[in-house]
Amino acid sequence: MSDKLELTAGERLLLWRLRSGFSQKRAANYLKVTYQQYSAWETGKDTTKVPKQALGKLTASEKCIIYRKRAGVTQRKIADDLGCCVFTVRKMEQGVRPVDDLVEYWET
Repeated sequence: MSDKLELTAGERLLLWRLRSGFSQKRAANYLKVTYQQYSAWETGKDTTKVPKQALGKLTASEKCIIYRKRAGVTQRKIADDLGCCVFTVRKMEQGVRPVDDLVEYWET
């Protein structure tokens, strides 16, 4: 897994939101924009005036989230491939379960 991962503005916003524990609606309210505007920023459909959020170093679980989003793969697909349940994949992506299997999934 690459130590250096170049994030889009939308991906930075996604990780900021997840770290903050916000839903998209709550993040939109926090930034004083509509839900539709926030969603367009996060998904990359609108790249104008996207707020820049400082993140610092990414965790392995955060990198796995970005790889999954870029690949368009669902947590269900990963769970099936790993032979576990979606709950386990979700917890690995949240960083509350060991992420080794998920890292290995993206390295192969």
